[in-house]
Amino acid sequence: MTVNNINSLGGGNTLRNDAGKPSAARSGQGEQSPVAAEAGKQAGDALSLSARAERMQAIESRLAQTPEVDQERVAAIKQAIAEGNYPVNAERMADNMLQLESLLSR
Repeated sequence: MTVNNINSLGGGNTLRNDAGKPSAARSGQGEQSPVAAEAGKQAGDALSLSARAERMQAIESRLAQTPEVDQERVAAIKQAIAEGNYPVNAERMADNMLQLESLLSR
């Protein structure tokens, strides 16, 4: 097989097979390669996933359908704040702020 100007930008790539006939330089042109043609003839190819992979797909599908923010909870908290009924635990808030600070300083 002869290969000429394969990396040129001119688009004049020429491939010649062993018989000296021009071959397609880009995929989708000309005939399929013998390997591709043989692969297309094979029937019954199958892909089976492990139980773990199937579980991962199911989890991924559920996560894709789950909203990132629980809108109902946000609305309930907003309403409680507006009505002055939202309890604030100052000690818990301070502990969480200190924990965040220690994580950020690492």
